[in-house]
Amino acid sequence: MDTIKETAGKAKDWVVEHRWDIASAVVALGMGCVCGKMIGKTIANAMEGAYHQGFQRGCDSVALGLAASNKDNPEVLGAVLKFTSEHCK
Repeated sequence: MDTIKETAGKAKDWVVEHRWDIASAVVALGMGCVCGKMIGKTIANAMEGAYHQGFQRGCDSVALGLAASNKDNPEVLGAVLKFTSEHCK
């Protein structure tokens, strides 16, 4: 059996022999993490924008539909206008 000193010596020799491979793997891993984070943020921002745009369109459509169908009822019109002014921006 190898002693601890011999094993440590072999490990040190292997690390010295493969130092550029190890360094390039660490750089590739770091770049992958950075690029993955950038891509993930881009996708998240796009999804958030689509959500807000869809909510805005839905609010506008419902408010217009309710206002058109209840044009003779001032209470409903007041509630629709209040909701639209507070939540649909």
